[in-house]
Amino acid sequence: MSIQDKIEHEIIANLLVSDLDLNDDLTNTITEQMFINSSLSEVFKAIIKVRNSGVVVDLMTVISELKRVSRLDYVGGFVFISSLTAYYIPSDQYRDRVLMLHEFHFRKRVVAISAEMQSMALNDTIDVFNVISRSVTLIDELNSNIDIRKEKAKKDIIEETITDIENRKQTGISGVPSGIFEVDSQVGGFERGGVTIIAGRPGSGKTAFALSMVNKMVCENGLNGLFFSLEMSAKSLFQRFFAINGMVKSSNIWRGQLDGSDWSKIGLSADKLNDAGIEVYDKYFTVSEIIAKCRSSHLKKPLDFVVIDYLQLMNSDVKTKGNREQEVSGISRALKVLSMQLNIPVIALSQLSRAVEQRGGDKRPVLSDLRESGSIEQDASTVLFTYRPSYYGFVGESGESLEDKAYLIMGKHRNGALKDIELHYRHDLNQEWCSQRKVSVESFVADEFQQSAIKPNEQF
Repeated sequence: MSIQDKIEHEIIANLLVSDLDLNDDLTNTITEQMFINSSLSEVFKAIIKVRNSGVVVDLMTVISELKRVSRLDYVGGFVFISSLTAYYIPSDQYRDRVLMLHEFHFRKRVVAISAEMQSMALNDTIDVFNVISRSVTLIDELNSNIDIRKEKAKKDIIEETITDIENRKQTGISGVPSGIFEVDSQVGGFERGGVTIIAGRPGSGKTAFALSMVNKMVCENGLNGLFFSLEMSAKSLFQRFFAINGMVKSSNIWRGQLDGSDWSKIGLSADKLNDAGIEVYDKYFTVSEIIAKCRSSHLKKPLDFVVIDYLQLMNSDVKTKGNREQEVSGISRALKVLSMQLNIPVIALSQLSRAVEQRGGDKRPVLSDLRESGSIEQDASTVLFTYRPSYYGFVGESGESLEDKAYLIMGKHRNGALKDIELHYRHDLNQEWCSQRKVSVESFVADEFQQSAIKPNEQF
């Protein structure tokens, strides 16, 4: 057995019997391509599948996954998997083994890259500038993997923490800004490395709020993010983006009843969204698929946020013997790990149970209303409930309509007090959730325009 083969056996052995934190760390530092032993590479792939599904990694869960993908016999069966535990090493030696595996892999990659560069350089039919461009790309990819191995010194972490606090003094925002004044004032932006849950009953405005917020994040704040839609098609979402971004009546878009002005607004919106840092996907449904897409996108261009609509429609890759609630809890934990690894906020929409509609009073949602909740509220750093009084048929004290009233009820806020956030809901236009400040400014501009407009001469 070669030195590298022995190291690979030791790493897999520790993955199979160590705690969850160890698995989390290794998800970002090891890839299946690093293993020269094909059987161990298959076992590692199964470990990652189990880990990304939120299930605890052990012999039985990994064997179950290998059976599911018909690879158990290929790796050597139950006997081979069981024998791996004999290679377990003390946890304080584990990191050294990981670094050695990286070193073997990087040396192999350097040799391969050098060979490819030499082959291209000696090929007269390939433009030399294309050779240079390709070489730079290969080296950049290698550098991005090397950076993962570096651990920050305590001194550097303390200095970064102080810098973060100083920045908050200037902006009042500690996380990624939503672009909606009231939300950023109360929540302080979405926490990097944290999961934010936006929950509500069907039709209460969860997706509308998410789209209103994302539109500001990417088109006004210049942020870069992914939107995974498990309920609506990408085309339907972009139609709603057009309505919000262009201030076009959404009902007219659905019916195709648009005048020249509307088409002009949609054209400008399309140009904005083409240039904005948002990608919408409607073909990813398992937690592993979504996590893999986020990681590959983050490698090409660092992400600022990820939105998933919605949590209960996601599937786990490894089915547990328990109920759906346990499966959703595993998905929730996997998203929490993703947010910490990429240091971005993951914003997940969630359904509420019917309990909120069955009780009396103002029907304000609470944490226990989260559908298939499990550990959702435990994993989340912030939980916001979408709440519109008119959704339940409520009117004002004098009988006035409350159609334009919308609230975010803070069910959980790890870094601050729980306060209701009142926003404006454009129910008769584009279903946008926006700041009351924005509406006040628009009303003021409209009044000023009316007052300054030329009055007709009443003598004629």
